[in-house]
Amino acid sequence: MAVTLTPATDLPLILAQENEVGQVATVTAASDLPEDPVTEVTWSVPEPLPPQCSVVVAVPSLTLTIPHFAGLFPIREIRFLRAGEIASCTRWIDLPADADEVVAYRPDTRSMRDFVFRVAAKTRAGLTAAADYVIRVYANYSLGRDTLQEAIDARR
Repeated sequence: MAVTLTPATDLPLILAQENEVGQVATVTAASDLPEDPVTEVTWSVPEPLPPQCSVVVAVPSLTLTIPHFAGLFPIREIRFLRAGEIASCTRWIDLPADADEVVAYRPDTRSMRDFVFRVAAKTRAGLTAAADYVIRVYANYSLGRDTLQEAIDARR
């Protein structure tokens, strides 16, 4: 008599680059006794999942949807020269069009982020199973590099 959760947890449930879009993953609970079906699936997190995540439970499954990973590796600082003064911002959209030059760019230093969530299942008779799943997102430094190059080129 057992309850199992699939897929296995030996690899991340979702493995993505920060510029990827449309990630969906499903965890399914199953009882090995047909007369004792799974009646409850819950989830919890020790730390918040990315805000763009949505989790839908439809017993015996849980589906996690992440439309994008934007904002998981925020820029630490963009310094620029404007009218002879050094100023800074943390988003490309906030870089003034009249900035004379970009003088420094400091990206997030993390190369990856892991988000952990626990899925638990319970059968009518009270059998339980739980597992921790990982969402692993790798930084894509090409995005910042390309935007930096565009900002520099626009001021030449």
